[in-house]
Amino acid sequence: AYVEGAFPVFAGIFATAMAHEVGHTLAALVRNVKISLPFLIPNGQLGTFGSITQFKSIPKTREDLFDVAIAGPVAGSLVASALFAYGLSLSINGDPNDLLPIPGTLFNGSLLLGSIAKLFFGDADLSKGVLVHPLFVAGW
Repeated sequence: AYVEGAFPVFAGIFATAMAHEVGHTLAALVRNVKISLPFLIPNGQLGTFGSITQFKSIPKTREDLFDVAIAGPVAGSLVASALFAYGLSLSINGDPNDLLPIPGTLFNGSLLLGSIAKLFFGDADLSKGVLVHPLFVAGW
């Protein structure tokens, strides 16, 4: 199950990272700030540590700098939130053959996401683990 679930998790994390970089790029275009292509920082365990994007021109105002800087995290958060919600819906109504067993302690990692997940999973025994869709894990 973990091997089959690895590709959706990878695709979800990659989509979030790409949305992050596209967010920076679109904001830079709107604000007329030149930036480089993102340089990927590889990692053997996670696949990537992220990327570095250089400013090729100096932003004219602080607002330009702020908008370019914040656009990436906002875009990535939107994609991750959508993956989380979609994965949660697939976890609740999905085919049990497509779901992954994860430890319930994952829900202790984030107060917000853990509370939302506990709300939807109800009184399931979290100490024994929960079956979730891989996109839920990617959105998490």
